[in-house]
Amino acid sequence: LFAGRTHDSTYTLYRLGERLSTGARLYVETGRADGLDTDGDSPNSLHSFTGPPIPQGEGTSVTRAFLDGNHTLISIMARINPSPDWFVGVDSFQLCVEGNWVDTVTVELDPLDGGTDNGFTFTAANWPTQPQGIAYRITSRYPAHPAGSFYYPNLPRLPPIATLTFTKHGTRGNEIQGATTHINSLIIFAYSPCLLRLVCTDVLEYESPTTDMDKLRSTAVSQIIVRRIS
Repeated sequence: LFAGRTHDSTYTLYRLGERLSTGARLYVETGRADGLDTDGDSPNSLHSFTGPPIPQGEGTSVTRAFLDGNHTLISIMARINPSPDWFVGVDSFQLCVEGNWVDTVTVELDPLDGGTDNGFTFTAANWPTQPQGIAYRITSRYPAHPAGSFYYPNLPRLPPIATLTFTKHGTRGNEIQGATTHINSLIIFAYSPCLLRLVCTDVLEYESPTTDMDKLRSTAVSQIIVRRIS
């Protein structure tokens, strides 16, 4: 399964260049998300959500997430299975731009290494990294090991292993009293509740629909796909 949080700028699910939390490490190594759920019990996160697992090398997974004016960022991790500690994801992706909720946006995802296991291939034996390293982006030339599943030194960059699309599904909310001098009392539907950080009680509902990707071809469609490169 994949797991995510909607949150404010003080919350971190994972961050490249930093060590994964205990819960994130457990997730990338085993797929267990219960530690992530514990990490998500924070006043700085609004919604903890998961999506169903993708049972084979290619597939789709759909879920919904909720955001409001104080929690306009979204972070997602999707473990690559099988793998030593690889995953795809987004860290603190902003869905409120210049005071407006994004209607739809597609993000191409590269494979990421959790920095907790030294394996170079999808089915490598357990080889813990001691001490634990930092999470980093896997490229066509790094790690530079000829046996690496992603090592294609003749490619300038790897094709995206997945894409993730956020689509605004709808809004719902309560009356806003005296939000600004130019917005009186109203139910916000067309306006931008993310602009009203201190008073907004609206909840914005996003869903991340997904479809298959043909041979890692880059397509701007609604999908989150985990696929091996063979």
